[in-house]
Amino acid sequence: MINIWLLVLMIVFPIVLLAANVYFIVYFQHIDDKYAAWAAKAVVLVSLELSECSILMLPLDVANRGPPDGEIPMDIIWLVVYITMAALAIIVVPFSMFYYESEEAENNSICKQIRGGICGVVVVLIIFTIVFVVSYIFFGVAEVPVQRLLCGSISDLIPTSDCPQCASSNINTNIRVSPALYVISTVTFFGWFLMIIMGGIGLAALPFDLIADFKYRPRTISEDTFTKHKHELAKQVLELKKIGETLKDKRVHGKINARKYREKLNEFRQSVYLLDWEYQRLKDSYSFKGVKLFIAHAKLVLGFLSIGVTIMWILHIIIYMPPNGPIDPFLNTVAIKLNDAWGMLGTIFYGIMAFYLLLCVMKGTFKFGMRFFFLIPIYPMEVGRTTMSAMLFNTALILIESMTVTQFCTEAFSQFTHTTAINQMFSMCVYNLRIIKYFWIYSQYVLLGFIPLTLIVLFIKPRDIPAASQDDPRFDKV
Repeated sequence: MINIWLLVLMIVFPIVLLAANVYFIVYFQHIDDKYAAWAAKAVVLVSLELSECSILMLPLDVANRGPPDGEIPMDIIWLVVYITMAALAIIVVPFSMFYYESEEAENNSICKQIRGGICGVVVVLIIFTIVFVVSYIFFGVAEVPVQRLLCGSISDLIPTSDCPQCASSNINTNIRVSPALYVISTVTFFGWFLMIIMGGIGLAALPFDLIADFKYRPRTISEDTFTKHKHELAKQVLELKKIGETLKDKRVHGKINARKYREKLNEFRQSVYLLDWEYQRLKDSYSFKGVKLFIAHAKLVLGFLSIGVTIMWILHIIIYMPPNGPIDPFLNTVAIKLNDAWGMLGTIFYGIMAFYLLLCVMKGTFKFGMRFFFLIPIYPMEVGRTTMSAMLFNTALILIESMTVTQFCTEAFSQFTHTTAINQMFSMCVYNLRIIKYFWIYSQYVLLGFIPLTLIVLFIKPRDIPAASQDDPRFDKV
């Protein structure tokens, strides 16, 4: 008999998330894209829906577990959802990004945009295919640890037994994983590199920036002060305009190579973003009251709450996820007891921890882009001013990172999820892949290492400053 609550969850949650995602797109989209880019918006909508559902599917998987088998075929659903997300992250979203990045203000051609999108996707697919095929040949085997029991002349691989007449030995059974599952493993493996770096940065930067936003909140200013600062910002706008024109001219006439151009362009984008942020802050200072005052104090409260969640994650990684096995179940015990108290409490607790980790990864990526703009471009999400390229870029990150966060949380809450389909998929196969399994074991300590490093940098330099300036000697070399 189908559990009525599972049926309600499967129907209601996707509808609620769909409505929230539509509002998200409308809330953040640039005014120029208000009645345009419908195909790209559909891609963003589907991608966000799948990403959010993939995180919320773990509590559903927990609620669906047996004995002996769940009422919903979660193993099939997980595989279909993850393969679809991988296709979106590798093919659909990159095509949409390259398509809109190829758009030109003058003499724009749809054919040229399509060609740019196809060329970009082909490059991504070639790189992914080479990595996938080579790594699948050498690392696509799961070395599953089992216990071998010897009873007289009979030898077999069977589960643990307490038979006093049997001698046992620990061995590994090699299982070649399916190509579909290895595609998921490859995508999450790339996602882990983002997670251990950006997640570590974000776990420190998210609470720090929330509190810093309150500390450096706009102060009420007079009209004369507002006018004075506005004129100062106007001068900086003119300087940036000159820098942009110089950069464009040198690129058109071949006076700067492609690598140097990308580096300077990223610096220019960072400066434009921060200057725009300063102007918005100036306007807020002139009209700082009501809702804006409430938001500033809300950030302070959220900042201290974020410190608590970050500390819980740090302690849980140290206590439950050391290489030699867990010292204590810690947050697993909390989730299980909350579930025992009321079924939805454990689900809500897990959802908060998982979504917070995903938010930290996104925060870390943006923070990294602001400080190391010469390595990656910044694609900020701004209310009413987010370009479609920025929205697609962040959607691709969310797609990849939601898969990685789910994998990480499955291992972090393995006692809470021990009989679920996703736990069997990850713990039995993905976490035991040849050679790669050692990366899973020790990578979380790299994540922990980035937290104190980030805090040191933030205390030394708490605010982001523009990179592009006429007085900056780096721009003299453009």
